[in-house]
Amino acid sequence: MRRVMIFASCLLAGYFSGISAQSGQGAQGSHHQMMSVQDRVNQLKTQLDLSADQVTKITAIMQSQRDTMQTLRQKFGDDRQGMRQAMTALRARFDKEISAVLTGVQRGKYEALIAQRQKEMGAQGQGHGRPASQDGNAQ
Repeated sequence: MRRVMIFASCLLAGYFSGISAQSGQGAQGSHHQMMSVQDRVNQLKTQLDLSADQVTKITAIMQSQRDTMQTLRQKFGDDRQGMRQAMTALRARFDKEISAVLTGVQRGKYEALIAQRQKEMGAQGQGHGRPASQDGNAQ
């Protein structure tokens, strides 16, 4: 009987730690997806000290980006690699459009934000829990 209780306790502990890890990852991983266009614009407004005219222009750019990304998600479906390549190109295009609206000082700050975003995305995507081998392939 004692063995059964220990076994059941181990199973429950594993189950709850798995749920905890998934919920933490889901909340963190979906943070960018959950931010509305307005939230993202407000964030840039604060970080870059945008004017009202810049806010209007960047809002339109980001709404277009959101719509285009939604179309790409539908187009590529389960083709993650194809979608990733298309999204990367799309982000670069929209980053250039946003940069064109900014002043020189703002553009420098925005480029730093982009670099930080790319660094964070790279860190999130490395391995997905699998260690990389010496030749760069996941094991």
